[in-house]
Amino acid sequence: MANRILDGGEPITRKEALAVLNSSDVELLDVLQATCLIRKNFFGKKISLHVLKNAKSGACPENCSFCSQSKSVSTEVEEYPMESADEIVAGAPRRNGHAGSALLRDSNSRAPSESEMQTICEAAFFIRRIFLI
Repeated sequence: MANRILDGGEPITRKEALAVLNSSDVELLDVLQATCLIRKNFFGKKISLHVLKNAKSGACPENCSFCSQSKSVSTEVEEYPMESADEIVAGAPRRNGHAGSALLRDSNSRAPSESEMQTICEAAFFIRRIFLI
């Protein structure tokens, strides 16, 4: 599959992508090697940096077993309330004077409250305006 893509053949199909995702642990190193070759061929040594930063942390009311901020998990996660729009904008990653390629903000709940959503929208507006995204 990797050789076909590298030789300019057809892109990966949905069925092939699912097969990769469902590959066994034994196949993991082969999968990583193939993805590394494809990335290097098309993008060289360039990477795309994505930053995940909490806009609100800890004390989540949800009970998601995978999350370190779940109410059922005892961790030393720092707890703080929702940041203001100004704090969210100030925390936007900068690269060469521009916003990073992706800024992901988490509010640690199933859905933000009305006021949290207003804060998020206000911050998004200013981030787009400042960085001309």
